Amino acid sequence: MADANLRVAALKKRAGLAPDVAPPTEELEAQDTLGDLPGVNVSRSAIEHGGVPPARSPAAFAPLDSDDCFTTALDVELSLEGCAAPARVRTYFTPPGTAQAGGDLSKSTVVVCHHGAGADALSFALLAKEITRQTHGELGILAYDCRAHGRTRFPAEAAHDVSLGALTTDLLGIVTTLFPEPAKRPSIVLVGHSMGGAVVVAAAHALQEQSLARVSGVAMLDIVEGTSLQSLPHMLHIIQRRPEGFVSVEAAIQWHVETRAVRNLESARRSVPSLLYHDAHHAPLPWRWVTDLASTEPFWRGWFMGLSGRFLTTRAPRLLILAETDHLDQPLMIGQMQGKFQLSIAREAGHCVHEDMPHETARTLVQFWERNERPVLPVPRAHGVGRT
Repeated sequence: MADANLRVAALKKRAGLAPDVAPPTEELEAQDTLGDLPGVNVSRSAIEHGGVPPARSPAAFAPLDSDDCFTTALDVELSLEGCAAPARVRTYFTPPGTAQAGGDLSKSTVVVCHHGAGADALSFALLAKEITRQTHGELGILAYDCRAHGRTRFPAEAAHDVSLGALTTDLLGIVTTLFPEPAKRPSIVLVGHSMGGAVVVAAAHALQEQSLARVSGVAMLDIVEGTSLQSLPHMLHIIQRRPEGFVSVEAAIQWHVETRAVRNLESARRSVPSLLYHDAHHAPLPWRWVTDLASTEPFWRGWFMGLSGRFLTTRAPRLLILAETDHLDQPLMIGQMQGKFQLSIAREAGHCVHEDMPHETARTLVQFWERNERPVLPVPRAHGVGRT
């Protein structure tokens, strides 16, 4: 634990983090370090029962740690209006190369990622690893578990408010707490998957209107207002068909892969464990969902209503990555024809584009950043040689 605290303290000093950002507590570290994460998935015959079919070895679905994807894990404390106790937001962070080298953080860029409903920050683990590799560490990357998800803990009176406004306020709090000095804040590229896409778009407007940070890009992953609103009447039925629990973390990982909720086994082995908690009172299926998705139904329409308009009016470069070509609603179709945003199609991915195709998604995001944010240095010309 002492070594972990020293590593986090050194990181905070290099990256200019606020001193009140805490590493995971002793209790959390004992069960929940980056090198020791929990995980789960199932075959057709066992989908309803959360079991592992005997023909498949559970070892093939063993959890993987993500300490090779992020530099560190932090519990960021956020003060909440009307709450006596602060929230503790589980955050995973790799600072940009400029910060690690002791340079000016304001001249760097950090990609801030918000996951979808029912997912968690580690759904971005492989994407984060790829972005770091493809940019040689030049881009920083940050992802966190939003309230009611993963390892984030909110006071009881606020824990179940997952309205767009509350989630947007949380994102602003993460940015301003991690980077407390406005003049030294990095520029931000916001990336949101599904419901998270709605949050980052709303946050982009708020960050700009309140002059909290420079937003150098906004990317939505497989989310369109029209399609989302049309699917809402069917969502409860889909949620109710999921297993109530699993016999093991390995069984949950297997279920996600075999139902193609996550098509990339390696990603599922990293992201699924923190979707679950262990409760011995629910034997023989003691591994239960952290997030009660059905309870979030009152907020669904608020997440997506007006999303296309907000996206198209964001004062920053815009990117939309979709898993299929027929998802654009009318406002986005018109916006695409007018060249208002970049559209990229991941034809072999499912809904979890960033998990299914982390290398390709990272490449698209890096090229988006290079095109719109990264300074382009003039190419020196030989003396006496003009343009042709």
